[in-house]
Amino acid sequence: MNILFLAFEGEAQAMAHLAMRFKARGHGVMVLSCDHFNVTHTRGEVFDFYRKVGLAESEFGNFEGVYEELNDLPETLPEDAVDWNYLRTFETRYCKRFTLLEMVAMDPLLSGAYHHRTIYYRPRHQALLFKYLELQARYLEALFMHGCFDCVFTINFQYFVKAAVFTMAHACGIPYLMVSSCRIRNLHVVYDNFSIGTPRSIVAEMRRLEEAEDPCCDSIGYFDRLRRERKPAYDAVES
Repeated sequence: MNILFLAFEGEAQAMAHLAMRFKARGHGVMVLSCDHFNVTHTRGEVFDFYRKVGLAESEFGNFEGVYEELNDLPETLPEDAVDWNYLRTFETRYCKRFTLLEMVAMDPLLSGAYHHRTIYYRPRHQALLFKYLELQARYLEALFMHGCFDCVFTINFQYFVKAAVFTMAHACGIPYLMVSSCRIRNLHVVYDNFSIGTPRSIVAEMRRLEEAEDPCCDSIGYFDRLRRERKPAYDAVES
């Protein structure tokens, strides 16, 4: 099995260790550092760590080439420098769940929705924005074609790249698994739907409990205590 791991900033070390555990069992792995910070504000420490734990050069990457090409472009890039036909083809082929602009809107950096830091690349010129999307889409498509991935795994759902990989995996019929907090103490859930709705595994378990007429006394008692003591959902619970 070939697995693509998406690592964002602080997730890099955890993803490397997880990838190595699968590699030791004979699986193919690729760890992609998908954040801007990894390229622009580190001195190679992330890649040094990947090498240290035992990943080969072909088993990790980032968007350095994308940013190098992007930064060589003029701020007054003309619209005909964008390959609009490629972007339309990419959307038709892969964007079954989200369009490119919907994924931009999910990204707080590209959309400008919020973020007090100014270190990130947020193009003000429309042609540059779409060129940026084109370069990222081309990189990801080449990665998918070369990697022949059977599964994608990540933590949480930050920013454009993870959304793009999710919709590409969805279009290709590749499982995309994402671990995220369920807001009950330190419990986490593996989502298969980009955290949009309830994971199918939990729906199946709820159906099983209903068919078994299981009253789930522990859960009822937990929620009763939250109501009675006016506690938040992430209050301590035995796990």
